[in-house]
Amino acid sequence: MSDTHSFGESVDDAVERLNRTLEHFTEATERQTRLLDERIKELHDRGEAATERLITRIEERLRAQIDGLRGEIEQLRRRVGELRVGAPAKKRPTRKAATKRKAPAKKRVTKRPTKKVTKKVGTRAAKKSTTKLPQKRAVKKVTKK
Repeated sequence: MSDTHSFGESVDDAVERLNRTLEHFTEATERQTRLLDERIKELHDRGEAATERLITRIEERLRAQIDGLRGEIEQLRRRVGELRVGAPAKKRPTRKAATKRKAPAKKRVTKRPTKKVTKKVGTRAAKKSTTKLPQKRAVKKVTKK
């Protein structure tokens, strides 16, 4: 009987040790979960704070640029007013409205007429005879303005 009793005690001891180990594991898991939740919340808060700082800086720079532009616009208004008062008003030259231009005329290609010459063999006239071609006409070049 002592063998049965010792086996039962050892099983009970093993179950008890297993329960304690399981409790420690559960506590450790809960502790890690809490730490992770705290870390996530901390990172989230830091991200929000960084975003708010960035938005504030951007707004400040935009306001500074807008104020600078307003100042420049005011200076330009004053300068335009001074120029209007100081100098007589000059009429701006007007441009003619753009009109559609015609393409330049193409050069005429004409075939040169050839004269048929009958040569008399052995005569002086036959040796000197050449066909006379019409002279080229002078073509004026048109320049665009």
